[in-house]
Amino acid sequence: MFSTSEATKKLFKAIEFQNASGERITPEEAWNHFQQALKEGANVNAFEDGMTPLMCIASAFVTSSNEEQQSLELMAKLLVEHKKIDLNIKSNQDVIERRPKKHDGYPVYEFEGREVVDRSPYLHFIYLDNSQPVNKEFIPQNYARAENEIKTGKKEKNTALHIACKLGNVDMVKILLTHPKIKTNIKNYENKNPKDCIAEHVKEIIEPEFIKIEKRNQILELATQKSNCAYTLLLTGALAVGLCFVVDNPVPLAAAALLFFTIGCGYLYRANTVLNDVNFSQVDFEHAK
Repeated sequence: MFSTSEATKKLFKAIEFQNASGERITPEEAWNHFQQALKEGANVNAFEDGMTPLMCIASAFVTSSNEEQQSLELMAKLLVEHKKIDLNIKSNQDVIERRPKKHDGYPVYEFEGREVVDRSPYLHFIYLDNSQPVNKEFIPQNYARAENEIKTGKKEKNTALHIACKLGNVDMVKILLTHPKIKTNIKNYENKNPKDCIAEHVKEIIEPEFIKIEKRNQILELATQKSNCAYTLLLTGALAVGLCFVVDNPVPLAAAALLFFTIGCGYLYRANTVLNDVNFSQVDFEHAK
């Protein structure tokens, strides 16, 4: 009997194309391990190194081979269809800033694969690892400054959609946007939503996908408002009918009740028609993928 934690570890390993021992496996084997991990009750919203399985897939996709990408795409689709998936979780990776490196207040440069301290104008250039003088070929302005990675104490707060947009992962963005509960307005630590993070080279491809979702959400919001209004009118009509039994002249109340019922039913019909059309379009799109 496998525990949930063991199954979850297997899930993450499969995304990295590794077995339980950390050995490299084929995409087909990884896909099989992935499916098995889900059957064993893996936590699809768990975190490893600050990211969920879906975030890891989005990150790994662009640096993988074509064969690996096919398996990762299958994994992503299976996760998106999972009944417990939360696509809107934010990553808790530390925000890392790269800052120019200094040693005793002097700038440090990369030179011939080693770090050099520029102590000019009063002292000579020296190698940081052994304090030996650097030859005359070293000219600071010709070489890049060495950098330190500094943890800022902040968290990235990226959703899987943020990550896919940043990396220009078009296929992953399309898969994520098929989920009816995906949110496109979540802000990360930079106060950017996923659309703000779209890589320049794929903007023309990805932005129309967001426009489709935004239009769909606007339609759904309007339909929900109409539905709520319809139920209010129907309830008011029901109350008017009830009052007809306790007043001397029920005719005006009966007429008002009929009017409320008529308008309410009309609103409810239109709202349900819109919702059904959106749901049908969603199902039709998913089958067409």
